[in-house]
Amino acid sequence: MTISLQGSADANATSVAIPTHAVNDTLLFLVYRDNSTVSPTIPSDCVVLYQQAVGGAGYLITAYKIAKTTTETSGTWTNAIVTGK
Repeated sequence: MTISLQGSADANATSVAIPTHAVNDTLLFLVYRDNSTVSPTIPSDCVVLYQQAVGGAGYLITAYKIAKTTTETSGTWTNAIVTGK
């Protein structure tokens, strides 16, 4: 089986529309909070791979979840800007 990017989306918002996907696809999230070194709220169904305050001016999170349905959502990342891949 080949691993390949199926789609991507981004939003200057606390959630993002997930592109078309299948059950068991890995959904990857890149999240940034500007002007604060406090972590954004992380949806409970996401697994954090990496998180860190960035240079005293922001906060970065990389997280994922495995799609259980073909209609998954990003959840709400309060106080953040979300990109879904």
